[in-house]
Amino acid sequence: DAKRFRLPLLVLAGGEEKLVCKTAMDNWIVQAGSEDKALVVFPSLRHELLNEREPDRSAVLDTLCRWLESWL
Repeated sequence: DAKRFRLPLLVLAGGEEKLVCKTAMDNWIVQAGSEDKALVVFPSLRHELLNEREPDRSAVLDTLCRWLESWL
């Protein structure tokens, strides 16, 4: 139940995702009970964002690190 999820939420997604239904993902994020939630889409990437080649992988990691650092 998404509304019970109340922790800070960062969703990283590939714009070329073929394994996860974008509509379902978007709906879950909207319904999540988190006050702080963010969706970052990398348009040319697919499902395994952290297994992409450089420089794409570094862009994903940089986004993740900046978000984590905002909570320190």
